[in-house]
Amino acid sequence: MAIEQHRKTFNDGFISVKESKTIRNSTKKVIGRENVEIIRLRFSELSCREVDIQFAESIDKKLDMKIETLYAPMFKNKDVDSLIIELRGHSYSIIKADRFKNSMYLYLQKVGGLDDTE
Repeated sequence: MAIEQHRKTFNDGFISVKESKTIRNSTKKVIGRENVEIIRLRFSELSCREVDIQFAESIDKKLDMKIETLYAPMFKNKDVDSLIIELRGHSYSIIKADRFKNSMYLYLQKVGGLDDTE
């Protein structure tokens, strides 16, 4: 008799979900942007299927990582494609987000850095 799993475990670490905020001077002129942390979530890293890689290539993106997190209610009102994920010292953009009742799958592409040293 097999043991049934009651809850999913997200034990691969934490991700920081960040949003780009515009910095303005006293005359309301844009002088830059900064990334502000919105929420920290636990995640579980998943393997990328061939279908996922083909989807990313079809929209001219490169799939670097696929993760699963809990579905936070704040994502109902946010455009998740404009958010930045910080994970293990690297920044990622969200290619696609699959939302379910309790969890969310994020397809990530590494951003930043002009060469492949990061």
